[in-house]
Amino acid sequence: MTDTSPTDEAATTALPREMQQMVAHHRELTTLLRKRVAALRSVIIGGQPFAGEHASVRDFLTVEVIPHARAEEDVVYDVSASLPDMAALVEGMTMEHEALVSLATQFADADNGALSISAATAFSALFDVHVRKENELLLPALASRGIEAPALLAGMKSAFDAYRRSALATTPGDDTSASAERVVDTRLAATESCAQLTNKTIDALAFGESFLLVADHDPVALRYMLDAERPGATSWQPLEDGPARWQVRVRNVGTSAR
Repeated sequence: MTDTSPTDEAATTALPREMQQMVAHHRELTTLLRKRVAALRSVIIGGQPFAGEHASVRDFLTVEVIPHARAEEDVVYDVSASLPDMAALVEGMTMEHEALVSLATQFADADNGALSISAATAFSALFDVHVRKENELLLPALASRGIEAPALLAGMKSAFDAYRRSALATTPGDDTSASAERVVDTRLAATESCAQLTNKTIDALAFGESFLLVADHDPVALRYMLDAERPGATSWQPLEDGPARWQVRVRNVGTSAR
């Protein structure tokens, strides 16, 4: 399945720049979720231990997807519900959010491979349909009614950051003590690039081990690189989001160190 359809493109290319950024973020979430679910399915079908892959999907739902949904409710849905002829659409999409939260809980509680695959696949399928509604129906309707896109995007970012911080505070703890965990501070790198340091460190990790990545800027480019070059092999847990310092826990959740 591709990330977009011709209808999707036609519905979103005329959107204001800020709304196009929101659409792009939806596509990013969808793509990253699919990769994690595919990695989980692969190891379960192969009869391999899947705790790492399960944790990768669980944390992605908890720290990224659900906070995004809650932020939409507070900002985008709140604005939309007050507009003529949009209340029913918003009500239906809010119901879908509740279904997604329920599926995320079912997935987190799954204690065997069959239940994990079932809940993850159901979540991914519903999420695909849900974001298409937002991209192709909700956002174009808001744009046609003259809603200020910059304010909408700013509100989404602020609400999302708050929900994600709350989610991080309640994410299941890490078994690796801080004193034993390796720290890779890219601010101190002299000759090697951040990508080289990150890859070298991951190569040295055993399955389930992690390291703390520290940077003076948002290391999102490294996350994209890992998802492209090592799909499903690492989990990414943001711990500090600037403005002076960013910290991320990167864990090897592949079948073996590369």
